[in-house]
Amino acid sequence: MLTISDRSVIRLHPLERQVLDGLLTTTDQELSVSDLEILRVQMRDAIILSREMTGHGFYTKFMVSENALRLPNRQSLWFGAVCANVPSLNYGAGFHLYIKDGAVDQLEGFSYDGPWPDPWPADFDEARGYGVSQIRRSEKPGTNQ
Repeated sequence: MLTISDRSVIRLHPLERQVLDGLLTTTDQELSVSDLEILRVQMRDAIILSREMTGHGFYTKFMVSENALRLPNRQSLWFGAVCANVPSLNYGAGFHLYIKDGAVDQLEGFSYDGPWPDPWPADFDEARGYGVSQIRRSEKPGTNQ
């Protein structure tokens, strides 16, 4: 399970934790297994700087130590191939992880079908499962195709 520094004032929500676990364990066309390991190590000491609610989702901003190992060539990119069942969202939610200069920068969560549940992230039940799963490349979010 993904951990984050105890120095963070803002706690990682169980949904964010499950999403990050999914994102950082599945290779992507642009990221290798060793790249994902670098990002997982970064997250162990990362601090959550802020969480901004947008009405249709959120951005959770991270700070990674300047001394942390970075992705080769200090890549900047974003990826996201997971979705989750979020209560009161009929078609669930999608997620993107943004990498800036080779380090984890922010996690974006967004609704496929309307406003994000309010209030959130009030529920910190660590045992709750959010049905986080991989999105198949041919699958359209919010459909069974």
